Amino acid sequence: MFYHCDLLDPLLAKEPSTPVLIKSDGSRLTARELLSASKNLAYSLHQKGFRENDIAVITLAAGAEFLFVIYAVMILRGKVAIIDPEMGRANFKSKLNQLQPRWAFVDSRILLLNEHPLLRFAVFKVSKNVPYFQAPKGCTIISGGGFMPTVKKYCSIKKLLTRKSEPIVLSKNLAPHEFIVVYTSGTVQEPKGVVHTVEGLKRSIEHLVEILGKRRDDLIATDLPQYMMLGISAEIPVILLPSGLSAKSKLHWLERHRATILFSPPSEILSMVNQCEQESRRFPTCIRRILLGSAPVHTRFLKRLHSVAGYQTHISCLYGMTELLICAVIDSETKINYTSDGDVLGKPWKDVNCHIAADGEILLASPQLYARYFHEDTRPEYHQTGDMGYRDDNGYLILTGRKKDMIIRGNFNIYPGIYEGTIRRIEGVDDCALIGIWNESKDDEEVLLVVESEKLTADHVRKGITLGDHAIDRQALPDKIIMMQLPRSGRQNKVDKKFLRTRFQ
Repeated sequence: MFYHCDLLDPLLAKEPSTPVLIKSDGSRLTARELLSASKNLAYSLHQKGFRENDIAVITLAAGAEFLFVIYAVMILRGKVAIIDPEMGRANFKSKLNQLQPRWAFVDSRILLLNEHPLLRFAVFKVSKNVPYFQAPKGCTIISGGGFMPTVKKYCSIKKLLTRKSEPIVLSKNLAPHEFIVVYTSGTVQEPKGVVHTVEGLKRSIEHLVEILGKRRDDLIATDLPQYMMLGISAEIPVILLPSGLSAKSKLHWLERHRATILFSPPSEILSMVNQCEQESRRFPTCIRRILLGSAPVHTRFLKRLHSVAGYQTHISCLYGMTELLICAVIDSETKINYTSDGDVLGKPWKDVNCHIAADGEILLASPQLYARYFHEDTRPEYHQTGDMGYRDDNGYLILTGRKKDMIIRGNFNIYPGIYEGTIRRIEGVDDCALIGIWNESKDDEEVLLVVESEKLTADHVRKGITLGDHAIDRQALPDKIIMMQLPRSGRQNKVDKKFLRTRFQ
């Protein structure tokens, strides 16, 4: 069976020749091409045995093929799980073991290493983060990306797209559809996959359109696969920002392609701000909106951004998370001028119900809220954010800290308590503490791992947390590892993290 989905409506409503994706090489993918290719792929997958609720893992680079798979699985009412292949081999393997997917769409460069053991051995000696795709039993692998001389001839996405499909009718199914699994913080032992329904995603997209106030000439610049789908569903064309560009090249690239909206965490924009300041130049004037998807966003950074972009560029700070995409939003000028004991996040979004727990933790409920964690059957009514805060007299949500010393680096939440338990299991580690230290030159937090051990060196510890049974998420790997006796305080002789932060600040 092939199903209609509300997220298809923007494609069906568009003029068929309208571009929905502008690739990094400048070529364009139209609404007609995306819809036609996705239907062809859905038909071919159905012929190969894809059924409703099947799980498909995607480890493809952002681009047209990624979108074809997303929409094809949507039409078949399956689930897609997006996994970053550079998270490290142990993490990659643990997520595959948890998902047990029937289908996997894998970049051909990864499959090349699977089929050439000597090449794999050489590459693995150089890099610890290159993945090794070990398909679970019964999983069909389909290759994507450029041609690679693999020994085993996997079926390719291109081959499935060229098969002519007979006309297909999309049927309505009003039952909730669990559609996307996106991984957030977790460990090798217990990966945390956030499951979103189509219905929840649709609400978030509707809110995003309202926040953006879209115009006919808008173009969203992004390098993240999820933002591609959000932009297209919001009826705003997306352009892919090439990876690996210098700050100077990014600025020129944005100007050349006339991007109007930039959606990114502050840590990704900081290098461009630095470049503008060094050259005494302005931020690209084509950018009319900047959405900063992170919290906290410090006023010092906002002032620097405005100094190079000007106040005619509308900058908004979006408070959201993997579990609930849009929680609160505030414009930069209000944030800069607001006086509070903490970081002002704005008023909770209109469909977000905010409750402050007795201990000060921010709890959120909303129709946007995730359906469940993949390893759990249900979720509570209110999501425990791990953030600490309060509502002031004006109704604004104020962030005051992080429960359990949560660290935010870039746009990733790091919960030290989750990882410290894993690190302590490494033979030779007596105790450890993971702390965040604010680095003003980066406008972001650095992660320090302080380890107490009589036997190990920092190199031994880094190897232990990168490979094997005690590996932690790549996004949580520390910037520095410090070997020392940990300071302790109180009746329970707990590690004094406040002292450590003061010492290394």
